[in-house]
Amino acid sequence: MNSLFVLLLVFTGFASAGLHAQEESPTNMADALAADASTSTLLSALNAAELTDALSTDGTFILLAPTNDAFEKLPESTVAGLMAPDNVDALRSLLQFHLLSGAEDGGGEMASEKIEAAGASVTRTIDCTNGTIYLIDTVLPPPPMQEEGGE
Repeated sequence: MNSLFVLLLVFTGFASAGLHAQEESPTNMADALAADASTSTLLSALNAAELTDALSTDGTFILLAPTNDAFEKLPESTVAGLMAPDNVDALRSLLQFHLLSGAEDGGGEMASEKIEAAGASVTRTIDCTNGTIYLIDTVLPPPPMQEEGGE
């Protein structure tokens, strides 16, 4: 009888430990990006543009997050130029184009339109306490950049 009681205690301990691990609460966008190895280039760009803190705030956002592979599609000189300290405004503009606020107020439709217009694909989603991250396979150029590229 004692061994049955010990076995029951051990099983209960393992079950509650597993349940506790599954109850881990979601994190904010900044922490989610930091924990995801496929977004290290984006995180470096957000840090350079001083936008990382914005992804830690309360709210409901949609982030169209280019993966490292998406940044690798760009010419190396483009990425290096954007990351240069004297181009912080252009970098900030590019990154802000990827962030939509008010996800429940039509943000999802706007996100779909931006993704479709750039011919990008969503590779994975991450639900966060302050919105949803859509990992995408392309860096989305803001409208002025699209016009320059099309001429």
